[in-house]
Amino acid sequence: MAADLSFSLWRTSVCLPKFDEAVHLSDVESHNDPEEEPFRSHYKARDIWKQIEQELKEREPAMEESEQRCAVAIHSAINYMLGCNYIEAEETSVGEEKLVLSLQSIESEKMTPRYCCLAVKVLNMLGVLWSGRENYEKALQFAKGSEQLYSDYLASTEVAPFVIRDLFIDDEHLTPEEERQMAFESEHTHTLFYLAQIYDKLQKRSESAEYCYATLRRQLETRQFDSIEWALNCATLSQYYITVGDYMSTRHCLAAASKMVSQNDGCDQQDQSEKLLKCRADISRCWVKYCLNLLQESKSAIQSAENDTEITSSSETPMEASHEVAQFDLDVSAFEGDTPVSHVLTFEDARHVFILGQKHLDLARQFYVLDGYVTDYVSITQDYSQLFKNLAFFEHDIDRQCRMHKRRADMLLETAKQLNPQFYLVICRQLTFETAEIYNSLVELKYSSAEQREGPPTPHMIKKINQLVQQSIDQFQAFVDSFRDHKKEMPKTFEADSLHPVLVSKFYVARLYTKFIVSDKSQRVQNMKKALDLYQGLLDYSDAHPDMPPVFNEELSVCKEMVQLMPLKMTKIMQGP
Repeated sequence: MAADLSFSLWRTSVCLPKFDEAVHLSDVESHNDPEEEPFRSHYKARDIWKQIEQELKEREPAMEESEQRCAVAIHSAINYMLGCNYIEAEETSVGEEKLVLSLQSIESEKMTPRYCCLAVKVLNMLGVLWSGRENYEKALQFAKGSEQLYSDYLASTEVAPFVIRDLFIDDEHLTPEEERQMAFESEHTHTLFYLAQIYDKLQKRSESAEYCYATLRRQLETRQFDSIEWALNCATLSQYYITVGDYMSTRHCLAAASKMVSQNDGCDQQDQSEKLLKCRADISRCWVKYCLNLLQESKSAIQSAENDTEITSSSETPMEASHEVAQFDLDVSAFEGDTPVSHVLTFEDARHVFILGQKHLDLARQFYVLDGYVTDYVSITQDYSQLFKNLAFFEHDIDRQCRMHKRRADMLLETAKQLNPQFYLVICRQLTFETAEIYNSLVELKYSSAEQREGPPTPHMIKKINQLVQQSIDQFQAFVDSFRDHKKEMPKTFEADSLHPVLVSKFYVARLYTKFIVSDKSQRVQNMKKALDLYQGLLDYSDAHPDMPPVFNEELSVCKEMVQLMPLKMTKIMQGP
């Protein structure tokens, strides 16, 4: 029957309905395919594409010139649809062939309204294809080609290009101009999104951020976006701005992300609710990183400019960006609030940042609980510890500093107690090492406090210092012991990623043994002997591994000095009164 119809009638009454059916199968029905037949709808759609292709070939010998032109358009569209179909069904080689055929058939006319949008789509899909193959340079060529084609077309005409469905119908029944332009702009937004991803894979963070920002702005302008995904992408972009010290853009992105998710409170579906809660938690974690990095950079700035009398207050000197400051068409003032965008210099300013970070930590932990999200929960706890650590820098009272560090140690120990090292060995090591460092810091603070008071340290102070010394030794030793094998033997050679922390732990333990405050001479010498043995052991390891990376050179110099001096010191102590 179809063969008896005129080409024009066949195209609109037979071909177009089949096209619509295949598109529905690919875009809608495929989401309901069973797990045992994940590509069932795609295969059905493929059969329809091929059927249209076959009928078209049978008609070609009797076609007039104008009909042949329409046939080329349908062929190019079918090849594109088949290319996407094969790629989605994980048959990428055949998919690539179809896409290339589609592009070749319209190469000379890709700047015309009939074919420009199709050409942009083909180039985008080829970029996606090569990204999937991890050939990002080639993917970049296709994506940049799509971007250039879009720009060249807009510069040459104001006519909205055809959408693919228009290639199956008469010109007088085309999709309305406004809808066609919207579809073309949407496809270009996809191009920008792909470019952001490709540049990220190529480790070109600045270019990736630039295209991500452009994508987010276009999505807002066209109102074509999923609000939760938009918020997550915006929060992710904020993390790039942190790395370049642009806290103005970082804060704005996070405020925009927070505003966007605040508009999703009416989500009722269970899966959407879970998605929304996770999104909020992830944005809160990004806010925590903002607060943490701002405190860390403020601390570093103060340390590097201790003698600079021209350090200005945070309210006067926002950090300058070397690029366009992010600005979305959203009113986010309520979410930006009075959050600083510059270095903080006082404890009160630092505390303000700390409280904001603490608030978002609590929000993040409402979703990322220990039962089910171990890695995330621990990471959030470690961020909490670091917030206290950086806040303590701005506190001048030593006792209050000590209380902050004590909070850190308690939260890390409590978390470690709930983990089984058999399953979470790396995480347990991280917690143990950081706890050891905290106790070591507390030892230094208590020594400083003792030195500031008049007269010798009290028995209570001595007891506390010795207790902290032992706690730090225990934690460092527990970290080192975690590398023992099932026979309780230590490896003769440590892996590169664990070499430095293991050697540093032993180095700290050696120093800590000399920090015990004891009146008994033999006990002091015994502690020094333990330290000496550890220093010598570190030197022996270095001698046995001459090709060891230079990650421990400064400490090795101290070890050599200690090995020479400590025997003399021990002799002097024993000979003294």
